[in-house]
Amino acid sequence: MKRSFLTIMACLVALAQVASGAHIYFDDGQAHSINYDTHQTQAYGVWLDKNKFNNPGTHLELLDGAKIGYILPFNKSTITINGGTVDGFNVAIDTHGDNIITVNGGMLIGDVAVNNNSMIYVNGGTFADDIYAYDNGIAEVRGGLISGIYGVFDSGKIYLYGSNFQVGGQNLSYGDSLRDFGTLQGNYFKGLLTGTLQNGSAVNNDFWIPASVDADIIVVPEPATLLLLGLGGLTLLRKRKK
Repeated sequence: MKRSFLTIMACLVALAQVASGAHIYFDDGQAHSINYDTHQTQAYGVWLDKNKFNNPGTHLELLDGAKIGYILPFNKSTITINGGTVDGFNVAIDTHGDNIITVNGGMLIGDVAVNNNSMIYVNGGTFADDIYAYDNGIAEVRGGLISGIYGVFDSGKIYLYGSNFQVGGQNLSYGDSLRDFGTLQGNYFKGLLTGTLQNGSAVNNDFWIPASVDADIIVVPEPATLLLLGLGGLTLLRKRKK
């Protein structure tokens, strides 16, 4: 239901802006940077490679000073957000096919939906709303301040990199699926995840995972923890050999 709502809202916002002509197209397969308020040019949203199949796709970079509405990437286009603000009201970013998004900074207001074989790498930034992955979309979250929920649908996956993860007071081991620790409520496993992301940001977020489809949210060890686990395994192996 949430996924359908996201799709409908994205379409309504996009159609409203198209009707008024208030949007920007980048579809030339080149790299473009924005460090200004697009509203000053009577533009609201940004569309990347709509009805164009560039190889490589068009790239958009947001820098400090940028202020835009929503971003709709299509057809292998890519996005890097290093600063600025994306204020899409209900939907900030909604991917439409094989897109790669990297968020290192900036502010995103509105849900971020990654789908259609797209990926988002969240290393920083502030997310005022939710992060969703569906239709083979993948989100890898290592940092950032996320205020909303983590949600997956269909075959979407979210991987959370960090430490000290807990659900309902239960400590999570690395590689654990949150569906095994959530409470079944209707058609979803739900719960509250706490912990620390790889960059030190606190995790205190609700999560939704459908019970009936191949979607999941998984916690992943930090490299240092992996190293310690590996060293511990080597120590045990040596003891056994003795």
